[in-house]
Amino acid sequence: MPTASARLGPSPARSAAPPPALPPEWRLRQQVRLRHLLLLEALERHGSLRRASADLSVTQPAATKLLAQLEALLGLPLFDRGPQGLAATEYGRIMIRHARAALGELGAARDALAQTALGAQGQVAIGAVVGSLPRLTSPAIAALLARHPRLAVAVTVETSATLVPVLERGELDLVVGQVPAHAPADDLQFETLTDEPIEVVVRGGHPLLGRRRTGLADVAGLAWIVPPPGTPLRARFEAAFRTAGLEPPRRCVETASTLLATSLVLQGDMLAVLPRDVAAHYRGGEGAPLTALRLRFPADVGTIGIVTRRRVRLSTAAAALVDALRAQAGALA
Repeated sequence: MPTASARLGPSPARSAAPPPALPPEWRLRQQVRLRHLLLLEALERHGSLRRASADLSVTQPAATKLLAQLEALLGLPLFDRGPQGLAATEYGRIMIRHARAALGELGAARDALAQTALGAQGQVAIGAVVGSLPRLTSPAIAALLARHPRLAVAVTVETSATLVPVLERGELDLVVGQVPAHAPADDLQFETLTDEPIEVVVRGGHPLLGRRRTGLADVAGLAWIVPPPGTPLRARFEAAFRTAGLEPPRRCVETASTLLATSLVLQGDMLAVLPRDVAAHYRGGEGAPLTALRLRFPADVGTIGIVTRRRVRLSTAAAALVDALRAQAGALA
């Protein structure tokens, strides 16, 4: 009669796959070449060896050999081969992410050399969400340039969902914003700097301004200008209505452009949801000024901070900007 242990099948020790025997770091440094990284990046863009090899101006057999070399070195499958082309495995996606970051570092080095040749004393490239600009990022940059007037600063203003992938590729030194929900948190660091309350603005003379009290139920069916889907501000906006037992507004214009949002508000009766610091910047303008609507959002605890890459040391210029951002956040507190 078989024993109970026999009926249960093989033990976990026998069925578990052994961990991969990765090569030591010194071997990777010696044998991984720039052409391997370029191939990974091209394969991620094109999904086929034929198109990737054409992009790199090498023969397809040469590209196949390069990929085989890299997989043999790592002892891991980087791509699944199928009738539709190549699809990166989980290992492949990790290698592609780091290959793009390494190539981005080379591009950043070239730009820094060019700026230095033109007389700049260092360079920093950052991304910033619009909510950080009025009272945090702009004053910090001004303070930095007052101390280092020959420093070259490049600022890209977009949503965190757009900026953080650019940071991961090594094309930005840091992002002043948030970490998107889908971002690989293990590769990123976040340092909170300040809160980002929500404010709703309308044009001067808007019918809602005559009310003594306005609740979420009063505005759920109105026309709104809102941030794009997937942004932290949009998520907090919709969560406020759901917390109140309401469906989020459906009559919406979605845009990341503050200029478009404020222009639409001034031309009609639409409502716009903005970070409070941005709304304060636009309130009180000439003509028909924007006015804050007295509408409280429950559990509004958004934050803005510094997003950087783990295991990547900031340049002297980027570290100086981080210090300026921290000092400005401290002044706001």
